[in-house]
Amino acid sequence: MVSVRILLVKDDSTEARDINTTLESFGYSVHHLGRGEDVVEKASELRPDLILLDVVFKGDSTAFDALLEIFKLDFPVLLLVGDLTEENIKKIESLAQDAYLLKPYRDRELKYAIELAITREELKKSEKRNLNHLKTQDPGVAHPSGGNEKYQNALDNMMEGCQIISPDWRYIYVNDAALHHAQLEREALIGHTMMEVYPGIDETEMFWMLEKTMEEGESNHMENYFIYPDGTGRWFDLRVFPVPEGIFILSIDITDRKQVEEELIASKEFNENIIKSMGDGFSILDKNGVHLDVNPALCQMTGFSREELIGTGLPHPYWPEEKAHDIQATLEEVLKGNLKEVELTFKRKNGEKFPVILSPSIITDDEGKVIAVFGTFKDITQRKKLEMELKESEQKFRGLVENAADALFVHDMKGNIRDVNQQSVESLGYSREELLRMNVMEIEQDFELESARKEWREIKPGEPFTLYGHQKRKDGTVFPVEIHFAAVEIKQEKLVMGLVRDITAIKKAEEELKAINRALMKRDEEFRHFIDSAPVAIAMFDPKMQYIAASQRWIEDYNLYGQELLGRSHYDIFPEIPDKLKKVHRRALAGSIERADEDAFVRADGSVQYLRWEVHPWYSFPGEIGGIIIFSEDISERKRAEEELKAVNRVLKKRDEEFRHFIDSAPVAIAMFDPKMQYIAASQRWIEDFNLGDGEILGRSHYDIFPEITEHWKKIHQRALAGSVERADEDAFVRADGSVQYLRWEIHPWYSSPDVIGGIIIFSEDVTERKKAEEELRESEQKYRYVIETAAEGITLFNKKGTVIEINPKALELTGFKEDIIGKNLVQIVPSLKISLNEALVAFKNILTGKPIPSEWKYVNKRGERKFVKANYSLMRTDGKIDGIALVLEDITDLKLREMALRENEQFLENIIENIPDMIFVKSADELKFERVNRAVEFIWGYERDELIGKTDYDFFTREEADFYTQNDREVLHKKELHDIIEETIHTRYQGERILHTKKIPLLDENGHPNYLLGISEDVTERKMAEMKLKKSLEEKEDLLREIHHRVKNNMQIISSLLNLQSAHVQEEESKEILKDSQSRVKSMAMIHEKLYTSHDLSHINFKQYTEKLVSDIFYTYKVQIGTIEPVLKVEDIEFNMETAIPLGLIINELVTNSLKFAFPDTDKGSITVKLETEGEEHNLIVADDGIGLPEGFEFDKTDSLGLQLVNNLVAQIDGNITIDKSQGTKYSINFKELGYTERF
Repeated sequence: MVSVRILLVKDDSTEARDINTTLESFGYSVHHLGRGEDVVEKASELRPDLILLDVVFKGDSTAFDALLEIFKLDFPVLLLVGDLTEENIKKIESLAQDAYLLKPYRDRELKYAIELAITREELKKSEKRNLNHLKTQDPGVAHPSGGNEKYQNALDNMMEGCQIISPDWRYIYVNDAALHHAQLEREALIGHTMMEVYPGIDETEMFWMLEKTMEEGESNHMENYFIYPDGTGRWFDLRVFPVPEGIFILSIDITDRKQVEEELIASKEFNENIIKSMGDGFSILDKNGVHLDVNPALCQMTGFSREELIGTGLPHPYWPEEKAHDIQATLEEVLKGNLKEVELTFKRKNGEKFPVILSPSIITDDEGKVIAVFGTFKDITQRKKLEMELKESEQKFRGLVENAADALFVHDMKGNIRDVNQQSVESLGYSREELLRMNVMEIEQDFELESARKEWREIKPGEPFTLYGHQKRKDGTVFPVEIHFAAVEIKQEKLVMGLVRDITAIKKAEEELKAINRALMKRDEEFRHFIDSAPVAIAMFDPKMQYIAASQRWIEDYNLYGQELLGRSHYDIFPEIPDKLKKVHRRALAGSIERADEDAFVRADGSVQYLRWEVHPWYSFPGEIGGIIIFSEDISERKRAEEELKAVNRVLKKRDEEFRHFIDSAPVAIAMFDPKMQYIAASQRWIEDFNLGDGEILGRSHYDIFPEITEHWKKIHQRALAGSVERADEDAFVRADGSVQYLRWEIHPWYSSPDVIGGIIIFSEDVTERKKAEEELRESEQKYRYVIETAAEGITLFNKKGTVIEINPKALELTGFKEDIIGKNLVQIVPSLKISLNEALVAFKNILTGKPIPSEWKYVNKRGERKFVKANYSLMRTDGKIDGIALVLEDITDLKLREMALRENEQFLENIIENIPDMIFVKSADELKFERVNRAVEFIWGYERDELIGKTDYDFFTREEADFYTQNDREVLHKKELHDIIEETIHTRYQGERILHTKKIPLLDENGHPNYLLGISEDVTERKMAEMKLKKSLEEKEDLLREIHHRVKNNMQIISSLLNLQSAHVQEEESKEILKDSQSRVKSMAMIHEKLYTSHDLSHINFKQYTEKLVSDIFYTYKVQIGTIEPVLKVEDIEFNMETAIPLGLIINELVTNSLKFAFPDTDKGSITVKLETEGEEHNLIVADDGIGLPEGFEFDKTDSLGLQLVNNLVAQIDGNITIDKSQGTKYSINFKELGYTERF
């Protein structure tokens, strides 16, 4: 198969090589041509299948004329157009050429355009024959003929869909790919119209594009989402070209690409949102350290704006001057990939320095070279502060641990000790270093290692547990301990902390408690023995009169053999008990002692017992009655014998009982002594307070029982025995075991007869607990006072009458009082704060009565400061009764002032929005209803605000317009980015059509979802009209200027022709030379004007092209033969304005002409060099020859030669300077700058 031959016309050799490589990859045979002027000759020689022409329109008439010649050839031409301006479109239309491809393009697009251009050319050649043939043949059967067979096969085998539609919209050709795209058979398309195949297609945007191509003959392109009858759809890239048969549609399935694009867009937006939303600073630097991008967090962190950072290099603005060298060295290490994280010190714009953690990453190219660096910056100021606080806290904790009364161990799961406190060292006798080398199992005596490890592993944080065991000291002694285990995590390692308490004293106390219990049991047995041995019947009852105990005598006296009494009611046992006795019992239960020396008790069987009884309350605790004890004696038999003794016994007994009751019921401990300090009596409280247990003390010496009594105390006793009354409110009594009791005591002498002291009575009260409570109360009050004094809120305590009883410094600060206001009433305070006294008193009363009050208050304090506070309060109660109010004031002044400033700012912005001349509107994201509009919307659009709010575009525009606006809005909300509509036209209510420049911005919520659409439209109608007038005026002036240049060129051409005619009538050679020189000068100036009116820029010409043409014409004028004197041109591609170009052209003309005339008198071999070099604004023109040179003594600035005088004047005209080098031939060097435009009117 013969490959397609393509003639590529492209002057840029580098770009031509790229195009050549691409075409050859498609299997085409390519021939490259650099000059358009040679195309006609080369095309006639090669006979290519296509001419691929890269067009650059710069006003070059020669190139344009070459195009005209190319299009006369019988070959298809495809234009590559770089700038599709209105002017270029007109030129392409003037060529009757619509096969062009706009740069930049993709390789596949180039291939499609080439295949289409070749196919169209073949279709043109066989139009009459093949068009009728396609229409009359069976649908879908292609019958290519002649030269277009290979192109027909190419279309059939293309992977892209190809369709040809006739002017009456019938399918006349489809390939297999198009059938696949349509999901239809060929018979369903060929010969049928598009409207028959796809009902309603003529209402779609795609059909309007096809219609436009059919009517206007212009190529078009769009991406279309095609929906199939089953509801599914796919994306297609459609390119439509006009062909003689109608239109040619090229379709490419781009569904996968669109999905990838959407994913990439989402991913890009996601990444950008992540970077913008990052709490840490983020920047991207190039390999030289220049900022390419930064996120808002870095700007906020450093105080520099994004504009201040982008583009800045080393050192960066936020580097401290003294740290710049270190940070630069760090950056160099980052570029080498040696650093992953480093701590640096940055400086904010305000000069404040702060620490950051830099986490850098480098981006490399395929060769592994670093092309960029991105890094995150975390401001660790707070972390540093927390680290310092943590260090201080650790020091405090370490101090607490080291001074703890209990031993503390930290060990791992294997029992290896990691840390101990000082108490551990002291309690075990090991040094800290010895303990840290040991395992806890070397100390523990009761645990087995594996079971202990199991227990340790099962410890959960926050769930400590306790074990009891023994530990062994370094000296071998073993002591009991209580160990509290808890799990701790240190540096991500689970460890066990054990708090060990020596419970030797506790164990001793337990043993003592057991001894006491044994004594109590013995006492109980003695009590049982006592009641059973008592000469009277005894029964003990609880408050419900249920039996607790009963003596054997009771059972016998009341005939209760065999009955279970304990727990049963006395009244159930004796139902005959009358109400009189029940009342006695109740009085005794109330604290009374009841008795009867002789009482008749009528039994249930009618018999009568005479009883002597007493009922005593017994006390479970001091002041708390636990029940009663009934002492009963059956005196029926001896009633008469004892009648006389009753009265005496009753009096004595009563006296004894009262004394005992007095002693036992007294609120203090009491002991009575004889003169030898031997016990006569002691109250139960005395026994309990001094822990005397059940020991017998009566008759024993006080000093034997308390050997620790000092001489100080004995002297006090001696003074009391002498008649003195001694007392102390608080006295420390050191016991034998070292413990201290605090006592309040009094000592009184008692008299056995009026003048004889029988001994002393000591009244004692143990106030140790009270003493401790008072100490704790003082500590609590100190803590309370510290909290109150340092509180961030103002705290004031009032009594019920509104008088201040306590106030802290913050409250004084808030109210502005310098003096202490404790003792002052609300009535005195409130007026100073400029608060309504009535309002304050009502609020105070409401608090007392449980009614609500305003939570926020404003006032002016005594210093004149406006304050806002939030009031919190609570009632102070004692025994359930309200005795005051605690008022807590939270200072919210800053918050309120910010709120007021925010409201003022909102009002300020509201005024700006309302008075701005641009239309501003806000729509809801879900229904696109107008939520807000400004005054400009009402003025320009013509609708009142109330008419717009809550409505959509469908309420004001045609459905077609509303669909367009709605689709546009949805796209903005979907992409979540600003959409700038440079120009759009709307129909207003009263002002007709207006042209708007609109920006639509999605407003996102905190989750990044759009909830509103903001629109800002500027009415640019007047500006656009002015621009159109200005553009029209400018075009007219450019046309006039071109015409002027054209006429000047023509006039100069006429002058040149006249000089040429004149020279034919002149005989003298000198005159002919003068005329020829003048003709050459005129032509050099005419050429300038020719270049200007053919150029796209009427003020500048391409000086390289001009110089080449000028030198070529001079050589032609002087009939220089090829191969003799050679022109050497090294002129940079540069443009000059007319002020500079004309003098330079005349200078080149004079100097080149002089070289041709005088440099080579004896030879026809040599060279003339014209060179133009540029460096910045400086230019250097060199005209040199390698001829005989100038004669000796020649002075350039004093010559009589008209040409050289003209050169001198022209150099001065362009503010240049000229030098001559005569070492090898003649070399003129002219340095100059381009002249600025000179105002002429």
